[in-house]
Amino acid sequence: MAGGFERSPNITGRDRPIRRAAPLIANMRWIRLRLLVLILVPAAVLHVVLTQNDFGASPDSVAYLTAAQTIERDKMIASPLPPPTGLVIGAGSPQRAARIEGPGGRALYPLTHWPPGYPVIVSIVMSGFRTPPMMSARIVSIISSGVILLLAVLLLRSAL
Repeated sequence: MAGGFERSPNITGRDRPIRRAAPLIANMRWIRLRLLVLILVPAAVLHVVLTQNDFGASPDSVAYLTAAQTIERDKMIASPLPPPTGLVIGAGSPQRAARIEGPGGRALYPLTHWPPGYPVIVSIVMSGFRTPPMMSARIVSIISSGVILLLAVLLLRSAL
């Protein structure tokens, strides 16, 4: 056996080299790591360049981030902020937003005006990395940009 190959007879009776799986698997891991770096580094650089002055917090993003804090801290899909109009569209006519009492007597409003997916993901990052909401939102943004770049590369690769 030399150079990671061993000899084995094939159907014709001649010896043929058989490549061992371990070096191939290690090589695939290295390729995946390089691909991950090649996708996430441009995503992070793009994010830093675009948000170098400020992350940009709109009223909607404040609602999302406070909802993420509430999800992480209180384990409730709610926000301390009422919907922007103070009303929720019900069956037939607008109704007042439901107010519930959270831990410690805090007023909370169920997250019915905005979709809960983004605050849930941000709260998972907050719990996993022990970061504040704005930093967690940046991490989610970088990972999302990386996934979009990866999908674009795969799409272009399949089209060629």
